[in-house]
Amino acid sequence: DPAEEKEVPFTVTYEQYEKYLSRDLRHVNITAVCHAEGEKQFLVQKVITLKNPSINIEVSDPVVLNKPGKAEVTFTNPVPETLKNCVLLIVGATLIKGQLKITVDPIESDRKS
Repeated sequence: DPAEEKEVPFTVTYEQYEKYLSRDLRHVNITAVCHAEGEKQFLVQKVITLKNPSINIEVSDPVVLNKPGKAEVTFTNPVPETLKNCVLLIVGATLIKGQLKITVDPIESDRKS
């Protein structure tokens, strides 16, 4: 049926798309060509925006205005390679003065830091 629409699911692994990531590491340009027998070819292009991995922040003690507080920040590396040269940058109006920059040890794949 020429008017039939069909979905063809497929998986693209990180190893396959990592070299095609945009400079901001969040976008992948996908191009597909469809050729039906006796029909013209169709070209479809789409930009896929990757989800940012979540960062969890847990505050263990009650926070009191103008008093130091403690928080635990965790991140799980979602890519199948070790992340290196990582930095946690904390900024927040009225929460801290200026910004806090913390160097993080390398994070292996599927590991929390």
